[in-house]
Amino acid sequence: MVSEIFFSTYYPIRFNRKNRMVYVYQSGGTVLSVPWDELKFVLHPTKGRLSTQWTIVGCLTGDDGDTVTECIPLPINLESDPDVLTMYWEFIRCYMEEGDEYLPDLADSIAWCPPVEKQKEGWLFGLFYLSKQWFGRLGLLVNALQLPVFFVISFPRWLVMLTCKIPEWPAEVVAACQPAENDPVNKGAEHNPPQVWRPMLGLQGKERYARTFAKERGAMDRVVARLKAKYDGQNHAD
Repeated sequence: MVSEIFFSTYYPIRFNRKNRMVYVYQSGGTVLSVPWDELKFVLHPTKGRLSTQWTIVGCLTGDDGDTVTECIPLPINLESDPDVLTMYWEFIRCYMEEGDEYLPDLADSIAWCPPVEKQKEGWLFGLFYLSKQWFGRLGLLVNALQLPVFFVISFPRWLVMLTCKIPEWPAEVVAACQPAENDPVNKGAEHNPPQVWRPMLGLQGKERYARTFAKERGAMDRVVARLKAKYDGQNHAD
């Protein structure tokens, strides 16, 4: 964490389905621009002492088709079955490769967005983010046990954030990625539900949780149904 002092608050990646380009914000403010069709995405394991951590990496190869010249790790990693990453990958692949009819459901599958695009992460949100969980009310017990650790980590995380700069895309990237006025996937923190910390921590009431779950589950089920009808169960991961 200390090694991130004076760098960027985060390192965004932009996927542009219109011009089929991927823009990667890198350390120092440089931007890597790569055609989507030239990237090969693979599951990458990192073996630790007690477990194996999985992530998805986009690889750009040289003229020989084998030598990897650039690696783009996507912002997700899991210490569990790599098949869990399939849903994350399919969201990106569907956005870049499938028809416009998928877009509204892809947007509805996004519960909330971290408010970091135009501002620095505050201490309290950082603590909430460290404590976020996806495992229903059972996850509350796990998080409660880890809360003292999260509390201690939240302060150096916040101090590092104060030293970092908010990333700014070059004007040409902003122009190329300007969303249409009616773009259904133009979604950011400004569209978050009220009291966003409730879904982050799994502290929603039963009715609100049921509505949120039904919306996300319904959107995901419709996407899966379309994919099955179109590809008959084929695997789309490279």
